[in-house]
Amino acid sequence: MPVKTPRPTKDIQTSITSKVTTGCGNLYITICRDKTGITEILSKLGKSGCCACAQVECLSAVLSTSIKAGVDPQELIKDLIGVRCNTPVTNDGLGEDIYSCGDAIGKCLKHYLKEIIHTVPVEIQEPDIDSIANLFTPDEEADIHFQEVQANALP
Repeated sequence: MPVKTPRPTKDIQTSITSKVTTGCGNLYITICRDKTGITEILSKLGKSGCCACAQVECLSAVLSTSIKAGVDPQELIKDLIGVRCNTPVTNDGLGEDIYSCGDAIGKCLKHYLKEIIHTVPVEIQEPDIDSIANLFTPDEEADIHFQEVQANALP
């Protein structure tokens, strides 16, 4: 069987983040895409430094690599939905019971592919670097205003 190399991630992509309540706490799931389709699935628990946080991060990395290598997201959804842990949550904002963090990611991905991906247009344009640089260059008027505020400041 030939080995597939994951495609590189573009510098600019669109994304949607969902907050899902799980037994481990709030899980923030971000699904990114470019013109070719889904590029990454990122997830983070609202806590930091816990074992579950590391597991969720690892799961997202494996899912992202799989998608970039051409695995059908429907196959990933089948593997994720229904995975259970010891702290399920009843009827989350997705309108379904959440059995684990993996189950939440699967259900979020399923919802994204069914409801969202077709309604949010992808209009990605390469940025004009000169225009962006000008946004961060103070003009003379702003500089003068700053000096006036400094001069009028109380001691």
